[in-house]
Amino acid sequence: MKNDRKTEDYEVGYGKPPESGQFKKGTSGNPSGRPKKVKDFGSQLLRELDSKLIINENGKRKVITKLEGVVKQLLNKSLSGHHPSTRLLIPLYLQGLEKKAEQQRPVYRTADDLTDDQLAAIACGVLKMRLVKESIPGDADGR
Repeated sequence: MKNDRKTEDYEVGYGKPPESGQFKKGTSGNPSGRPKKVKDFGSQLLRELDSKLIINENGKRKVITKLEGVVKQLLNKSLSGHHPSTRLLIPLYLQGLEKKAEQQRPVYRTADDLTDDQLAAIACGVLKMRLVKESIPGDADGR
């Protein structure tokens, strides 16, 4: 009954489509939804390299990441005499050593970051350098 009244006094016009063109109740106007965003290659590569891999090492099963597997394969090929692998491995090894050395080196921003002993050691070192410079003959202006 309710639908009969609606069709009798319902005017079709601008912004008022006929009932046959209207969305049915409970049905989406966009059933497939918005298309998914295309993922970039870098993020897919990182996610895949972080995924797990099961290997047999010395007769035991071991779970490692795929990145660790790539490193193992590169090193094993290099050890077996594959020269392109060795050429790739050595610069990466040196880069890793530099990064490790940077992380181990303490970084002091201000004198507040130093302990009293460290400040005293620096002051003694500066004082010793001044004494050495002053004792060098013919070098009065410190050059």
